[in-house]
Amino acid sequence: MSIPIFTADLEQLVFELAPPEPPRLSNFLPGRNRELLAALADFVEGAGAEASFFVWGAPGAGKTHLLRAAVALAAERGLASRYCAQAPSIDADSEVPATGLVAIDRIDEADAATAARVFTLYNALKQRRARSGREPNAACGAVAARGLAHAPGLGLGL
Repeated sequence: MSIPIFTADLEQLVFELAPPEPPRLSNFLPGRNRELLAALADFVEGAGAEASFFVWGAPGAGKTHLLRAAVALAAERGLASRYCAQAPSIDADSEVPATGLVAIDRIDEADAATAARVFTLYNALKQRRARSGREPNAACGAVAARGLAHAPGLGLGL
C-alpha cells in the first residue's frame, strides 16, 4: 500500500551556494532599456551638463540595481559616492563632496521635510558640478529612483 503525497505539503528549500553578484551596469539585463543604461553610465562618467538623473519604473524593474551599480561605477572611478536606500536617510548636515555621486532610492516616499533636504542637496551638487568645469571623471550629481504602479519597463529623466 502506498501513501499518497500531496505536493501542496512539500516545500522546496533554496540553498545559496554562491553569494549574489554585486549590482553592476554590466550584469543588468537591459531588455528595451539600453538607452537608459548608456545614459546612466555617461552621467556617472561626467558627460553632459545635467546635475541629476532620474530613473523610474514599475516595481521589480531593476531601479535599485541600477542605483547601486551607478554608485559602484563612481567608486571604481575614484569618485566619492553614496547610496541612500530611502530619501529620509539624507540628513541636513551631510557634507556634499566636491566630486561624486549621491544615489537616492524610493524618492517618491519622501515627506515635505525630506524633499526640502533633497532639494538642498541637489542645489549644492549642481553648484559643485558647475564649478568642476565638467572635466572628465569629475562627475557630480544625484541619481534618484521612483516606482510607478503602472509603468512598463524603466524610464529615464535628466
